[in-house]
Order: sequence, then structure tokens, then C-alpha cells
Amino acid sequence: MGYSPLFGVFVIWEAARHKDAAYSKNIQVKADLLEEATQDGWAIDAPRRTGHGLEVRAAIHPSHLHRFLKLSIDADARDLTGSDRQAFLMAGAPDLDHLDLASRIAAGEPIGLHDVERARVEATGTRLKRAMGFSKRVLDQFGHRCAICQIQLSILEGAHIIPVHDPKGSDEVWNGLALCRNHHCLFDRRILLIDSKTIVRADEETLAVVKDTGRLGGYQQIIGIYRDKVLQCLPKFFDRDDTLTRQMTQALKFTYDQAS
Repeated sequence: MGYSPLFGVFVIWEAARHKDAAYSKNIQVKADLLEEATQDGWAIDAPRRTGHGLEVRAAIHPSHLHRFLKLSIDADARDLTGSDRQAFLMAGAPDLDHLDLASRIAAGEPIGLHDVERARVEATGTRLKRAMGFSKRVLDQFGHRCAICQIQLSILEGAHIIPVHDPKGSDEVWNGLALCRNHHCLFDRRILLIDSKTIVRADEETLAVVKDTGRLGGYQQIIGIYRDKVLQCLPKFFDRDDTLTRQMTQALKFTYDQAS
């Protein structure tokens, strides 16, 4: 298992497929898998042939690491490999919990890729409808300004403080930030952080990795000038509605503590 500070997710390989790990050329994944995990919290790759059989790799958000490891151990106990293992692990995604896949797995029923794909289509449609309503409510609360840079152009998005795929996540306005696409992406990847006092922070270890890869260009304009300063824009309810304010600051603390 390895952690990608650039994407904020863990990558997991099957150890049994890499008995020559010190020399294995298969210990790698494509960026698309990491992107998917950043957005959805859970990404399972198609089986890949190795010198020790078919392997199913995964990229998992830290919120779901314990859940994935338990499911992976269960897959080992069932001796699942290849596409059967892929379908089993995909069916364990948090956003499919409201469907009947989990109960079918618990009952020992075989789960095929077609079952999972049908469930994912249903879950994606539900998520998109929820996201549209959530984003509108959040942008209205922030006066259609990025909470960090105050930009008002049509590049604003409603960002979840606690990811929607996290069990503690919510589509309520207290769990939202209006962010431009740059700051939204940086926030989701935990490069840019916001503490419970609404002060903009940055993850030092991740910045060090970015610097080592020669990709720190634009840091001062996008992060540096806002770092260690309070958010320039707060929602209308902040300090007016005690309940919503408390819920928002608790959400910020939760994500900040996870990243630090």
C-alpha cells in the first residue's frame, strides 16, 4: 500500500502478486484511477496480468481505508480473483450502500460486473441530482464568490467540506464551501486546508512532494497569498445561526484533523 500526496488517496496492490516486489514493474497505477478515487472515494481497477496471476488494484480515500481492508480480507477468504474480485470490491463502494448489493454479498450471493455497473449508473444519477441542488444552495449562501479568492466568474462550484462519499458527509449547506475550480481541486486533494477557525492552511509534506516533482509553479498566486489568512467570504448563516455555524466549524475541524 502506498499514499499519493498529490491526490490524497491510498493505492493498494495485492501483495501475493508481487513476491519480487523490489523489482516488479507492475507496482504502478494510472492517474485516472487516482482521479476517480479523489472524486468518489473508491476506485477499483480492471484485473491486470502479473507474473503471479491476475491482480485487482485499488485507490481508496483515507476515510474508507478500514472498510476496504476488511472487504479485501473477505475477498481473500472467498478466494476471489480476477473479474470476480473486481466486482466484489466495486460492490463495496460507500455510495452503493443504499442498494441491495451489500445484503446480497452478506448472503453469499455471487456478484457480477453487470450487477455493479447497473447499481453505479443508478447511484451516479442520484448523486448528480443531489449535487446540482447542493451547489446552488451553497453558492447562494456565499453570494456566488469563492470563499478563498472571491472570484465571481462562472467557474464556481459547491464543494463539500466532508466529502459526500464519507459517512459523515452531508448535502446540507453547513457542509459546503463556494470555491473556484482551482481551489476546489486543491481542497479535495488536501493540498489546501481550512481549519476550524476558517483560516487557510497548506499541507507542508504535500507541498514538499510537489516541489520535488517540479510542479510548484503558481503556488504564490493560488495558495501563498491566502495562506494563514481567514476565508475572505463566509456563508450568510455564519455567526447568525448558531447551529449551522457550529456544524460547519465541526466539519472543517474533522477534515483538517484527518489531513494533519
